[in-house]
Amino acid sequence: MTRVVSGERRLNTADDVADALNRLVAGKRAFALPFGKGDARKDIAAVTVTGAAPVSKGDWELVQEVLAWRTEARKVLARRASLSAEFGLPAPAPGVDAGFKKVALLQAGVEDIRSLTFDFDTKLHPRLEEVFGKRIADRMWDAGEPFVASAYTCERRSGTAHIRR
Repeated sequence: MTRVVSGERRLNTADDVADALNRLVAGKRAFALPFGKGDARKDIAAVTVTGAAPVSKGDWELVQEVLAWRTEARKVLARRASLSAEFGLPAPAPGVDAGFKKVALLQAGVEDIRSLTFDFDTKLHPRLEEVFGKRIADRMWDAGEPFVASAYTCERRSGTAHIRR
């Protein structure tokens, strides 16, 4: 069953909140003293797990995991934002949730480009050389994609003609 953590956006990385979470995960009271640290107390009190206040160590561990994930997600989004500008990709949407969803949707396209570049392009010249010889294969460097398309068409026709015989 999925358990939803809410209110965690109010939690920040302040030492008071981090200390309180560590104490709660250890099965202790959030704060050693019954007074002080008002902002951290409000933030901790606002957290719910599946609509209810966390009561067990497991609940607080889940809250801590969500916070760790959000921290890592922010780092990924920051890296992606800098790469987006450099490679002309769409920037992540503002906010961790919306930004991460957008990055996840775009990741398939990025993987396709990576595969095309590193898996296909790096093996293309050696494969063309196997079929057509070095002199013809070297033409791909100058002629580019139109040459590759015509080489593919040529080989496809000759391969089909060979099969028919």
